[in-house]
Amino acid sequence: MMIVNSCPPMRDEAAISHFDRAEQKDGTVCYFFGDTTIRVIEARAKGSIHLIPVSGDQIACGEWVELDEEQVRRYCDLLSRHLNNGASAHNEASAEVVKASQKER
Repeated sequence: MMIVNSCPPMRDEAAISHFDRAEQKDGTVCYFFGDTTIRVIEARAKGSIHLIPVSGDQIACGEWVELDEEQVRRYCDLLSRHLNNGASAHNEASAEVVKASQKER
């Protein structure tokens, strides 16, 4: 029996560790990594950062293409794990930025 993965590929999964973060005026946050952008709502619970998917897009064949809900959710899951693992200084600095922004709200 062959199991076929029906999920679209996570093309920029390896680039997640090199993300940039930008808070938006509407209270959402955009994360940029590789050729992908996801827009999320950040939440904190039990000491962890949770990302609630809003939208996302990616460059494909030289044009921006909107990601479907499942792709955005999967990128949010991967990025949340990355943010919460605390393995790098970048993660820790980003977590502090998120923590500070949550206190301001």
